[in-house]
Amino acid sequence: MACDMTSEYSVYHRIASALTVSDFATPIEYSFEFDTPIKSVADQIGEGRSRVVLIKKEGAVIGFAVTSGYFEPDEADRPIGYKLQRIKPENIIPARTSLLEIVPLWESGYHFFVQNEETITHIVARHDMDSPVVKTALFALTAELEQRMLLHIMADLEQIKPRFERLTADQQRNVKRLFKKELYKDILKGNEDRDMSIVHVQNTYFSHKIIIFLETPELLSLLPFETKEDAQKDLNFIKDLRNELAHGGSIFNIIRDARELKNIIDVTEEIIGCLR
Repeated sequence: MACDMTSEYSVYHRIASALTVSDFATPIEYSFEFDTPIKSVADQIGEGRSRVVLIKKEGAVIGFAVTSGYFEPDEADRPIGYKLQRIKPENIIPARTSLLEIVPLWESGYHFFVQNEETITHIVARHDMDSPVVKTALFALTAELEQRMLLHIMADLEQIKPRFERLTADQQRNVKRLFKKELYKDILKGNEDRDMSIVHVQNTYFSHKIIIFLETPELLSLLPFETKEDAQKDLNFIKDLRNELAHGGSIFNIIRDARELKNIIDVTEEIIGCLR
């Protein structure tokens, strides 16, 4: 089932449209003339991890090199131009390029140089998918999905309660771990007749919301999937990504490449559109 939806209304879409590559790309701190000896370059940048440096001729950028403070003895007097790699025009993007625009570009290229006015100032590579800025935007995407799922569960609680009650024992363990028993009294004070299943649903994990959707035909029918198995596969993938992000983990523990990243963003936005 395809949903009539416009993804720009999602929280992720608005965040990713506002963020530019300059917010998460790596600044290029050094540039050298073509004839600068490699030893001189090493002395200036110091020892440590590899860095991208720009290479110039008569002040104009002609390419780049990847270098570090380490070099072979026979390289000391060679010019840094010895390591020159040309910058392809298609690998230069303007500084105003948004996160929304860079995700599809990562599918076709590993790295891009960021041009600010007439100057190349940053480099953005696929490993920048793992930057805090990008991960925060992705977490907002998964959080919006979970919130919309909860709203639908709460709206249809009377219909799904019989199915939900089968999860009660498991829910009890999770809720008790999150809340002290005395808190239940505060939650229900002045409203002793309130259905405890509402309290349970409001404090479920994302994984339990997924189970409720999968086990409730009325909710499952809202999702843009042909089969329950397809829904389970994608929702569990989103759940794993959300949990990894929530605990400060690496996106690469879940996502293999840029194509998979774009696909899961598209799928999640479509689900959100179906649940509006």
